[in-house]
Amino acid sequence: MDLNQAIGLRNQLRNNKVIMAYNGAISDDLMLTLADLLKSRMLAQDDPKRSKTIFSVLWKAFKT
Repeated sequence: MDLNQAIGLRNQLRNNKVIMAYNGAISDDLMLTLADLLKSRMLAQDDPKRSKTIFSVLWKAFKT
């Protein structure tokens, strides 16, 4: 992939509100790292109840 294609892909992902794209094995360590990042970002928002609900749903999804 050349630079122009990479920039185009980045712009397309941003326009579609994609915050992360990953290709590969998902280890337990990776899931915990992502969960911690999400938790930190969501707790920084103004609606802690909503953040907690979304984090709980994500956590349940990771466990299955």
